[in-house]
Amino acid sequence: VPEDASAFVQMLAAVAREDHVQATHDVSDGGLAVALAEMVTEDAGVVAQVPEQGGLSDVGEQVGWLFNEATGRALVQTTDPERVREAFSGVAPVVRVGEGQRDPQLDLSVSWTDLSYDVDELAALRATIADELD
Repeated sequence: VPEDASAFVQMLAAVAREDHVQATHDVSDGGLAVALAEMVTEDAGVVAQVPEQGGLSDVGEQVGWLFNEATGRALVQTTDPERVREAFSGVAPVVRVGEGQRDPQLDLSVSWTDLSYDVDELAALRATIADELD
């Protein structure tokens, strides 16, 4: 959680309105992996890598990073990552995890494997979860 949650929310709202920002997504419900999957549409997808810097080389640490539901984290898809980094300077850390792609799929690399799910597979997984919760 950022030290000043209010400043984080205000900056995220301001950044989301910028022309270079294509999408934003909260990470607290399901973690980073779920947020990345939810950003995949029939028109576009995401290529992402779990960064190994900062001690995230251990499988357990990477899994924790992918599914941590802590508040105060968001994905920002942008054509100008440096402007996002500058905007959040002194507010919250910014970590590059990937980029958009034209293929409607999620390609996710972690230290132990590479995963790839197209938009239809992701929809089927979401339906399975929804069915089990009913």
